[in-house]
Amino acid sequence: NPKIVPPDFTVVSPLSGINIRQPDYVISIPPMALYDTCLFSYKTEKQQPGFYSNDYTIGDKSIPLHLGITVSLKPTGLPDSLKSKAVIVSKTEKGNLISKGGNWTGEFIATQTRQFGTFAIALDTITPLVEIQELPDASNSKPTILVKMRDELSGIKSYNAKVDGKWQ
Repeated sequence: NPKIVPPDFTVVSPLSGINIRQPDYVISIPPMALYDTCLFSYKTEKQQPGFYSNDYTIGDKSIPLHLGITVSLKPTGLPDSLKSKAVIVSKTEKGNLISKGGNWTGEFIATQTRQFGTFAIALDTITPLVEIQELPDASNSKPTILVKMRDELSGIKSYNAKVDGKWQ
């Protein structure tokens, strides 16, 4: 019995992968990114306020990926002055945003991800927060400074801690 492929789905093999190119997005699933042959779908939903692209639901988030896929999105209404703040985000079912980062290639911002899901372009304009939690006790021979750092969207890639301009 041959299996019937539902409308709006494509059968994708781990050996072949797939490339989908549209005027406002590109999805690239390389060979061996999938563990098994799957029914693959993608859809576009209307741009939401506060975002700079439509929402793109790519694949089924319950399907694991062995290798990263590339998601490239073309922004709409993004001023050139904010281009450096743009990131691709993954939207969770609860409405939370997870930054996937992104690098510009021409008119598109592209990122690699190892998860299917819903993606859009957002801005990361809030500076990371650094809070001192504990200062050293002067009587302690090995003083410790406890610091808490957080970033609302894209995270903190690296940091360099110095006291009086020197690494201690």
